Amino acid sequence: MMVLFGRSDTGSFVRRARRADLAALAAVMMLAFIGVAMAPAVAQTGGDALKQLVAAAQKEGELNVFGSGDWNSPKLMAALEKGLNKTYGINVRLKTTPGPSASKLMPRIIDEAKTGRPASTDVFFAPSRQTIPSDQAGALLRVDWKKLMPGLKDEEVGINGAAVVIGASIHIIGYNTNLVKAKDLPKSYKDFTDPKYKGKIGTTVFAVGWVEAAIHLGEEEATRIVDAMVANDTIIGTTRTGVQNRVATGEFPIFAFDTKPVAYSRLKAKGGPVDYATMDDFMSGTASEVSVPKTSANPNLAKLLSVYMLTKQGQDTIWKVIGRDSPFRAGSQLNKLVESKRAAGAKIYFGTDQNVVKNAYFYRKVSRKLAKKLRGN
Repeated sequence: MMVLFGRSDTGSFVRRARRADLAALAAVMMLAFIGVAMAPAVAQTGGDALKQLVAAAQKEGELNVFGSGDWNSPKLMAALEKGLNKTYGINVRLKTTPGPSASKLMPRIIDEAKTGRPASTDVFFAPSRQTIPSDQAGALLRVDWKKLMPGLKDEEVGINGAAVVIGASIHIIGYNTNLVKAKDLPKSYKDFTDPKYKGKIGTTVFAVGWVEAAIHLGEEEATRIVDAMVANDTIIGTTRTGVQNRVATGEFPIFAFDTKPVAYSRLKAKGGPVDYATMDDFMSGTASEVSVPKTSANPNLAKLLSVYMLTKQGQDTIWKVIGRDSPFRAGSQLNKLVESKRAAGAKIYFGTDQNVVKNAYFYRKVSRKLAKKLRGN
């Protein structure tokens, strides 16, 4: 038998082999650790397409957010900035500047796209009724969102890929718990006409929630109910914000419909005599979308922020700060509520791009008619 190593050589070889094995094991453990550390960032991502987007977003560095409302709030942007940087290992800034509402910002974005001027905002938060006409005017980038975020449902992606749903507002019944018991609340639209609610129900002149009622019930039946409510001394308010405090004071014993359940929960936690409920047979809401103006100065960062808002971390942040996560994202708070209502037999409707186009007549014509009736005209 041929001897290749002497005893001392053999021991040295074994020691070297062991060291190599340990080094290999350490490398494997390090890769595993890195994989675990990166798991939150890559769990719902689009592979190479997302990696390229992250690199491009880092180069842009700063996102300018211009507008008003919950989605444009400095508090939300600060929370999203922190999560965005941590998740993707980058260092970017989300800069917010107070501006007009989405409906007023829309024509400006369209004009900027037509004239080739830089967009007033790098990212546009709006419901479908503003994003659809903006896309039709050629003012928004069309993005392959499913490539960046595999698993997106068709209803989450706006028409032509011009937007993606990142949250929603649901239509709820807010009420003063000192004046009304939960068991005595309206459970269906027909209940709103009951004489026992005379002078107790508040609503707005904007027909919030009533357009969806018409889509669900039909124009004729919804009109009959609104007429009966007006005859029953419904309290009409022009308020857009602060409804919860007015419910707490008893100005509105019942308010149908509000869109901020989290505001009631927070006020209730502080001892306010308020709570909210949804109807048994039907739940509706408005989808909130994000899109990227065609002349955005930082389109890659705008797209990356949009993708991040769809992740579990992003959805958790949205719910914590403004209480408007997406009913389409599995595990989100609104998704849990929607699915529990669906399981109990309720019909569900959200104003996504597809539904707004399908029910254009109701949004354009019926909404104006019902709003006019609520104003007493």
